[in-house]
Amino acid sequence: MNINNNIFSIFPELRHGGSVVTATSGLAQHWTWRCNEAARLAGEQAWPTPDILSLPAWYERLWEQSLMSGGLAGRLQLLSTRQAGLAGEYLLRDTPQRLVPESPGSTARLLMQGWQLCREWQIATRELGAAAVSNDEHRFADWAIRYQSYLSERGWIDPWSVAKLGHDDLTTGVVRVPGPVRFLGFHTLTPQLQRMAAALERLGKFAGWGLAAETEKPASMVRVGCADPDDERQRIASWVRSMRESNPRALLGIAVPKITGQGTDLRRQLLDTVAPDWRFDALGQKAVSSTGAEQLADTGLVHTALLTLRIPQGKLDYRDFGQLLRSPYLRGADTEAGSRAALDIWCREQKFHQIDVQTLLATQLAGRDEELPQMMAILHTGLDLFAQADASRERKQPGDWVGMIDRYLRAIGWGKGRALAHDEQQTIKAWQALLEQFAGLDGFVDKLDFDHAVSLLTSLARDQAVRGGGGAFAVQILSLVDVASYRFDGLWCAGLSSDAWPPTPRVNPLVPLHLQRERGIPEVNPSLYQQLAKKYLDRAMRVAANPVASWASQVAGTLQVPSPALESIPDLLEQPVADTVQDTVQASNARIDILEQDPVPPVFDPAAIRGGARVLRLQSHCPARAFFEIRLGAKQLRVPPFGIDAAWRGNIIHDALEDLYRRLNALNGSQQTAATEICAAIDAAANKTINKLIPPAHPLSEALRNNEHKRLLRLLGDVIENDQRRPPIIVTELEAGHTAHIGALQLNLRVDRIDKLESGQKLIIDYKTGKAFSIDKWRGERLAEPQLPLYAVTGDADAIALMKIGDKVTLSGVGDIDISGMITPEKFAGANWSVVVEQWRTGLELLVDEFIGGDLRIDAQNDADAGGEFAMLTRVHSPCRGES
Repeated sequence: MNINNNIFSIFPELRHGGSVVTATSGLAQHWTWRCNEAARLAGEQAWPTPDILSLPAWYERLWEQSLMSGGLAGRLQLLSTRQAGLAGEYLLRDTPQRLVPESPGSTARLLMQGWQLCREWQIATRELGAAAVSNDEHRFADWAIRYQSYLSERGWIDPWSVAKLGHDDLTTGVVRVPGPVRFLGFHTLTPQLQRMAAALERLGKFAGWGLAAETEKPASMVRVGCADPDDERQRIASWVRSMRESNPRALLGIAVPKITGQGTDLRRQLLDTVAPDWRFDALGQKAVSSTGAEQLADTGLVHTALLTLRIPQGKLDYRDFGQLLRSPYLRGADTEAGSRAALDIWCREQKFHQIDVQTLLATQLAGRDEELPQMMAILHTGLDLFAQADASRERKQPGDWVGMIDRYLRAIGWGKGRALAHDEQQTIKAWQALLEQFAGLDGFVDKLDFDHAVSLLTSLARDQAVRGGGGAFAVQILSLVDVASYRFDGLWCAGLSSDAWPPTPRVNPLVPLHLQRERGIPEVNPSLYQQLAKKYLDRAMRVAANPVASWASQVAGTLQVPSPALESIPDLLEQPVADTVQDTVQASNARIDILEQDPVPPVFDPAAIRGGARVLRLQSHCPARAFFEIRLGAKQLRVPPFGIDAAWRGNIIHDALEDLYRRLNALNGSQQTAATEICAAIDAAANKTINKLIPPAHPLSEALRNNEHKRLLRLLGDVIENDQRRPPIIVTELEAGHTAHIGALQLNLRVDRIDKLESGQKLIIDYKTGKAFSIDKWRGERLAEPQLPLYAVTGDADAIALMKIGDKVTLSGVGDIDISGMITPEKFAGANWSVVVEQWRTGLELLVDEFIGGDLRIDAQNDADAGGEFAMLTRVHSPCRGES
């Protein structure tokens, strides 16, 4: 789309010293570049910078002129957005009753959003109180009055109130604009903005709304359904590459409903396509631009910096501590990577929810200076930051904390873990700018102790959007809401599923709804909001020739349908479009190639395989999971449960039963020992197990220990009662280790319990505390639960059984013994015991042969074990996976 030759027909006011005021700073940059490019192509050697700026910047200019001319606005000090927010948060602390949400930071943001809404839609504070219905509306009305008075008493004015006084200064002639003013990119014209436009019109300085001349007739948009988000991103990347091959200077736009999240992933995929060396190439970094896709606090470097500032507090959440250990941005990240990862796994296995840094250094890390010298130095530096007990509670101005924070980060080697990419170097500059902004809050906040200073700094980083890239011909990623006033050579609107577009309206709950409806705020009027969403998409068709709209048909296993807004837009194949679009999508459709077979190599040394029955269970359920977990050593990171989860509870009952039966075997066994001695043994076993497996440091230790003690007394008693209903037995083995040879594998087994009957027969028992176990899983060629059949094959047993321990204790199994709950081999499989055992042996050997041979299948009907953290390895969600 060549608009360079008619740029002044689009903005005629620029010829006469006028200004273009845009809704966003990104839009101002876009049209500034367009104007400069037009002048360059016209052969100009030098030209005036076009006066194109965002609305906040224009209001600030009016305030500066008022300041110089003695106007009404200039008599007050203009606050930054953050300074105004802190003033509002300060008054929130004095509010006698809390508003929802409970978090002070979230509440303060909600208050300031409500205040901005009132300023822009000219809702007076007196109206708020009169119209308030709910408690929150009354509290907001009270806060608004106090906030307005608070600023007035100090001679301050916030960015959303300066428009009113700027309007008055314009009307009285105190402030003058040199030429006509055009407003661009405002889809909803607020009363505040209309009032300003009316004042300019009375002065003969209003140039209009939007573009003075359309650059194209409405284009013919087509839509494309994609398999999943990854497929959609790959199609977009192919389209970008194709467009750039046909025109290297083409200006391309990609619009998404939600820039946060979507924009970050898309930018990385595009950079990998158009600039593969982007991580270490400054020019490559600029190939794709996005604004607002990521907050500064979410970037790896700043997130690590903020986490390290919590070390001086002495305690960290296990997840935060794990992120510190695995961060590539701290000194020693490369040389200590393995040891740091092992420490993270150890902390999770101990079920620590909070890591006490001092205790960790004195226990687990004691004597490990050679293994983790850099990380130990980092932790010691953090704890030594406030060597004196009260030093961290000393209160200072933000600017006084900045120096200490900067010195601390240098001391621990922040940003020194490895060579930094260009984007990361830009992030460090953004962090330094943030510290300067933080220091500029002196006088706007009370003196802070260290913890509150870090909290405020974190809040600033969360509010700071990061701009990635931004070269002259960068691919622009932006919100679909903002795209209408841009002009591109190609546009792709992505992510337009029914749940993403139209976006869910965000209604401010603090401003009375009927006031919002009276003013015509679209978010509270469904019909207006639907019209506005349709207008966004209609205007997007004017942005470029042959625009494309797409959506993902499936996201994480959930089916998606296209947005209703796309109903009237034809599918790609039904509409003639430019060759670049057609060729790109067809190429994407045909991108799946049949590759030559590249099978997993068989196990070279079966003796090196470590494991037990789990090896064969994984091979039965998901060969791919068995390969990744057993052969490659991949493991899911353990998430310590806050209470006691099923696995933890199973370990507790197993340990308690082992201890109990050892005590009873030392007496007369579970069937002959006196009741009083059994009760004493049960109590002793329960106490010992709880002291061993429930750490006293757990935040709910006392409650958990009491509850588990009561539970263990009941369950252990039920198990003993079950024994006493059976014929005489002797418990001969408890948690005994055995070695099993199946095919080429040697497996290490641990049998919960072996009973010897009066007849001399052996019964192998496995305790189960879950509900998903059944002897039916021992049937068939492919054993779903091979553990007990493996015991039967290798343990010279006469029967195997599951002892289910739950609301009641039951025994169920297979064998040639006459015990309640057992079934005969003939009833189980129509054969005698030796034949059943041989059938099991054949099934187990089949699983071993598959594992040894490098089987890497995923059963499409039973893929649960291929999901979770293993999904990135198994590609279980890939649309082209097939049936197996």
